[in-house]
Amino acid sequence: MKNVFVIFVVVLVATAAAKKGWKLRQRQQCKYDKSAWSDCDTKTNTVSRVLTLKSGKEGCQQTQNQTITCDRFERLQAWKIKKAESRRELQEKKHQRKERQQEMKENKQLVKEQLERCRYEHSDWSECDQATKTVTRNFTLSEGEQGCEQSHTITIACDKLNRIQAWKAKKRDRKQNRIDEKLQMKQDRKEKRKLEKEQRLKCKYDKEDWSECDNTTNTVTRVMTLRDGEEEECEPIINVTISCSKFELGCSFDVTFSECDPTTNMVTKSYIITTDDDDSCENRSFEYSCDLHERLTEKKRKRQDKRVNRKINRKEFRQQRLLI
Repeated sequence: MKNVFVIFVVVLVATAAAKKGWKLRQRQQCKYDKSAWSDCDTKTNTVSRVLTLKSGKEGCQQTQNQTITCDRFERLQAWKIKKAESRRELQEKKHQRKERQQEMKENKQLVKEQLERCRYEHSDWSECDQATKTVTRNFTLSEGEQGCEQSHTITIACDKLNRIQAWKAKKRDRKQNRIDEKLQMKQDRKEKRKLEKEQRLKCKYDKEDWSECDNTTNTVTRVMTLRDGEEEECEPIINVTISCSKFELGCSFDVTFSECDPTTNMVTKSYIITTDDDDSCENRSFEYSCDLHERLTEKKRKRQDKRVNRKINRKEFRQQRLLI
């Protein structure tokens, strides 16, 4: 008996869910034009309206009567009014926020233009005013064109000044940490090179010729045999293996560039060997676009100019030190 009751309840729930799903599908497939709600009927305590079919598939009713209680209708109307008011307030806040952002952007632009034209000397920040919780700083014009203010004052909150100072201190610490790390890395590299140099001075090797390029592994090898040094500190035999491409970089080449071909818009870069006695080196060439060639040429020119300017600045710095 209990199992029959459970099956009956499951069937009822499934039927209700299927009916609800059918109504939802009908509502999605059938579109209606809704008339205005009628006045509240005091006898039945209900309001009603007529739904006329606008578009839909087969099976949609041409007209439907929708009826709800007056209390529910009042709550629905109050909810719609509240929703419209909240939407209107949200739109107003959004519009005001956009206006404030635009005003701040214009003010920043004006301040930036004024700072480019006008140079000011500023005093230190004042003590925090406990009444207004603000600090001030005075700016006095040092140089600038006509139209610059002779002096002005900036006022900000004490908490904001504390945050700015903490951020600046943190930024200085990060910069100093980066400098210390670079110095430490430089010192480590220097010590490593020193140790390697000492190791090379202690151990002397006889180097054999490089082997032919192994096409399977794309590498070349050679054997180095200990000639002079203590066997406890130096390895008696060392096998050196490098890639064939790296080995070819040891060859000396003359690099030439062709003129830009207007038909293909390509430039040819050629590597021509300068020594004839080395059979392991071969001439090579490849093509790339003229635009890339111009960018690389401009980058190379800027790098050379930067190097020349650095040398000039170092020379001037040395001369000034000598004068001091």
